[in-house]
Amino acid sequence: MNRSEPSKAPRNYRLSLRLLFYIILCSSIFTVVSAAIQLYDDYTKDLDEIYNNLDYISSAYSEPLAASLWDVNHDQVIRTLEGVMKLPGVVFLNISELKGSTHNNVTALGVPPEKNGIVRELHLSYGPTQIPVGSLTVIASTQKVIQRLKERILIILVTQGLKTFIVSLCIFFIFQYLIMRHLVAITDYFKHFNPERPELPLAIHRNPVREKDIDLFELLIRSINQMRLKLLESLEQRQVYEDELRQLKNQLKSIIDNMPALLIGVDANGCVNQWNREAQNISRISEAEALGNPLTTVLPFMTDHAEILEKARSSRSPVKLTEVIRHDGQETTYWDIMVYPLLNQAPANLVIRLENVTERFKFNQVLIQNEKMITVGKLSSGMAHEINNPLGGMIQNAQVISNRILRDLPENDAVARELGTSMESIRTFLKKRKIMTHLNLITEAGQRAASVVNNMLRYVKKTNAPKTRFDVTQLLDKTLEIMANDFKRSAAFSKIKVIKNYAPGLPPVSCDGNSIQQVFLNILKNGAEAMAGSDHPEFTLNAYPSDSAVCIEVRDNGPGMPPDVQQKIFEPFFSTKPVDQGTGLGLYVCYMIITQNHQGTLEVASKVNQGTCFTIHLPLQDEQTPSTRL
Repeated sequence: MNRSEPSKAPRNYRLSLRLLFYIILCSSIFTVVSAAIQLYDDYTKDLDEIYNNLDYISSAYSEPLAASLWDVNHDQVIRTLEGVMKLPGVVFLNISELKGSTHNNVTALGVPPEKNGIVRELHLSYGPTQIPVGSLTVIASTQKVIQRLKERILIILVTQGLKTFIVSLCIFFIFQYLIMRHLVAITDYFKHFNPERPELPLAIHRNPVREKDIDLFELLIRSINQMRLKLLESLEQRQVYEDELRQLKNQLKSIIDNMPALLIGVDANGCVNQWNREAQNISRISEAEALGNPLTTVLPFMTDHAEILEKARSSRSPVKLTEVIRHDGQETTYWDIMVYPLLNQAPANLVIRLENVTERFKFNQVLIQNEKMITVGKLSSGMAHEINNPLGGMIQNAQVISNRILRDLPENDAVARELGTSMESIRTFLKKRKIMTHLNLITEAGQRAASVVNNMLRYVKKTNAPKTRFDVTQLLDKTLEIMANDFKRSAAFSKIKVIKNYAPGLPPVSCDGNSIQQVFLNILKNGAEAMAGSDHPEFTLNAYPSDSAVCIEVRDNGPGMPPDVQQKIFEPFFSTKPVDQGTGLGLYVCYMIITQNHQGTLEVASKVNQGTCFTIHLPLQDEQTPSTRL
């Protein structure tokens, strides 16, 4: 058999067998000790009996034996000694008589033992005067005592051992029945007990227990079942908490993932531990790829702004950067960066919120532009009135001078004769000195300045021109015809390819048709001039409905505009053309027509070497406005 094999006794009986072993051991020790005490007591009693017999011999047989020796009656001596030999323990007797100073043996009975003998020497004296007549040697043996002791030991050990074994066996079965089998049932219950699903209660096979007879096992079973019920309640409560936590976690993740801004968590080492969906979309790096990597690796844009992370961590307060410029190829975007330290952690982890505010930046620029336009408009309105008066006087006086020189008036001839000359001589002088040419230039310049002022006054103020419902695509087509028929631009415009993408069933728009045509004409004219050096110039015209408005896009493939030019394109008097080729009021007037007179929007989007797109939104107005077809 394998020595490492465990005992064949069933595991369920090991505790009972151990108890049986200790019961037998303790009982055996108790039996041995008690038997030893009992045997010792019996042994001392047997020895006391021998000593009592010896004392009895001394007291009862000394005088008869002394008298028999005095009378020299040896037969009586022998008979007496035979009676003494019958006493328990006596195995040898030897009597001698005293003759003079010499002891002569009279007789001896029995055999002296080789060991375990008790010797008693008795001096025999006769008469009242106690005359010494001899001596008696008595030897008592303890061999029988020892033999009886051994027999008792064997009997005691056998009987006590058998009794101990029987009692232990009874205790074993009683313990096995009353205790061990229940402990085995409890052990098996807990062996198969699942803390996550404690469905079945503990039950053991025993007779019903009355309430007054409740024992420890019943208390234990009730306690275990009560613990199971509390565990069930705790598990149900934990399940509720876990469900709520899972729901809260999913809700929080959904909130974080659906935020329109990048939300990034950074640990104390600067590595990413939170990466929301917007961060994945913007960076094109998945959450699995981003987690655990340094922030500046997955988002190089933050390399130039790493100092705000340390600032937020050291100051333990939020740090914000607004409208940070990010260049991605040829695209420029604006971002707000907000860094929040998590104050309940040391060193503090950080939450970084990056929001693309390019649209807000553009909107703010539009607001600034609008405010600037309104301010400039008000200023221009006041200045126009102040300029118109001296311009009118200048033009009128120039016309008066021209009339007084060129027209045949009697007053002119009279003054000339008075001065000794003639009007013909004066006119010849003025012609040779080109004074009249300069005078005409003054008139033309004054009229041009007056035209600029009147044009500006016209569009600074909201006009009350009646509006009619127009099909904007017809207005756009009409403007293309005007551009094609313009003899100054027809040759250049004929080289431009025009692509039309008009949505079918486009609703008519309530507007001032002439003003809208002027806007289209100005935008097309600027685009045509911008594409003058292009090999394949092209206009793409898009018209489509957008919410409660109609959207018109005029897109060219010209050289485009840098961002700084786009920001100023609608400002009055801003122009990229030479001074003698533009006043800088064309797009400003277009902007005022669309935004002020029609409550729409005019936007521009352009990239260098990728063309420019002007987008016009004209709101749909009351359908009762009369409709007009071109």
